Amino acid sequence: MVSAMESQDRAAPALIVLRYGDPLVDALRAAGPGRLVILRVLPPVSGIRSCESTQAPEGMIRADLARLVAGRRPVPKLVVRFGDTVEQAHIVAGEVAPDRVVAAHDLARRLARALPFRVVDAEEDLPGAPRLLRRALGRRADEKVAALQAAALFDGVPQRDLRRLASLLDRAEVGAGHVLVGEGRRNDTLWLLLDGSALRTIRGREVGVLRAPALVGAPSMVYNRPAIATITALEPVKALVAGRIQFQAIGAIDPVALRLKAATADRLSDYLTARDPLLPSGAPNGRRALA
Repeated sequence: MVSAMESQDRAAPALIVLRYGDPLVDALRAAGPGRLVILRVLPPVSGIRSCESTQAPEGMIRADLARLVAGRRPVPKLVVRFGDTVEQAHIVAGEVAPDRVVAAHDLARRLARALPFRVVDAEEDLPGAPRLLRRALGRRADEKVAALQAAALFDGVPQRDLRRLASLLDRAEVGAGHVLVGEGRRNDTLWLLLDGSALRTIRGREVGVLRAPALVGAPSMVYNRPAIATITALEPVKALVAGRIQFQAIGAIDPVALRLKAATADRLSDYLTARDPLLPSGAPNGRRALA
């Protein structure tokens, strides 16, 4: 006679698919009891093929997931992959033949179109208030992604990288006259203007106006130098901002980091055309102090 435990072990597993930042708790609730495979898909790492994983990140991720599923029986199988989430989900689902696939709301819709398995929305099992809160937070995240997509600087950046970038940016609003970056001072904030404009001045002389969507503070953040110009809000400004710790994490998103460096080079070119009268003293070629 087959015991309940043996029957459970033989049953097809549920497959949970997680992207960077997706919560596991809701997915566990939606998956229910029984065998479980948890797939965590991370953005590609330079030099690593999409289906590979590196020992260090895999070890940390496995330890983190293991803590969350501690005590669950049968013990879930944890899989870490790099690459496109839908592609990796398709590969792993083909390997484990799940009876259902569980994913966050927006991902579940994509997987339902791509996989020949039943797909469960992890948020559908949430009670009313938490579900509404989760979706409200998701809408805010989507609004940040849409704002990033509207900026020419991030044209061509993959959606997954924009979502990572959005998760590292906070919303901010300041009034007219607020100094975003001060000439000759250390700058600890990167600004992406969503609405409004700001005046650039060097030694009190106007050298241009930045209008949304525009980056403010990138050169001095990239090179960790005092700012070459003062940037002052001309009107109420709405922006996405990142502090220095967030900026360091942003630097790990390769497509974004490359565009920030390119934008920095363009801004330096603007300042170099200002000639000596506008350059701060002790900054030959304007390269020691950056805005």
